[in-house]
Amino acid sequence: MECYIILDEIFFINGKVSNEIRKAIAVHEFCHFLALIYASISTTEELLRDKLRERLSKMVDVLTNEQVLKLYQLLNKVRPFSDDFSVFEQTKDDHFRLYCEDLDLSYTDLFKNFLLSQQMFNEFFPKQERERFYDLLQSEEAQEALDLYFSVADNIAIEKWLPKNFARNQAIDILMKFYLLEMSEN
Repeated sequence: MECYIILDEIFFINGKVSNEIRKAIAVHEFCHFLALIYASISTTEELLRDKLRERLSKMVDVLTNEQVLKLYQLLNKVRPFSDDFSVFEQTKDDHFRLYCEDLDLSYTDLFKNFLLSQQMFNEFFPKQERERFYDLLQSEEAQEALDLYFSVADNIAIEKWLPKNFARNQAIDILMKFYLLEMSEN
């Protein structure tokens, strides 16, 4: 099997497209590639070929300029406690899934975590800084704690070419899933 990820040259000519958009598109297409790899190790060659033919006969996934703009707007939307990714077609699990994978995973989560994972966040928010954050929270200095936390997210956004609001939203998800649990264990 040969796999290609083809990105329109508009993403690379004269800086017409921001690094944030370029990165989101590349990660989106990489998730399609992983879906194909997961499917290829989960089923027979014949079934995979049939699934791919079926999918390609219905549509060929092309991110148009309008869809790229919508993807960027979704990534840059403030969403403190809701997951708008489930409403935008290009980020839905179904958009990537070939329905012959043997793995129980969410391509939506995979997409978000390739952009900004907990491990990447840890690189910018080491244990010593997390402890400082927890101390601020416990001493009822919540605003100072949030300012510290969001400054980490903002720094990641700059360094890793992410929309600022996406970095903050993902930081909130990471806080809820990992860091608050770590805090309760200490």
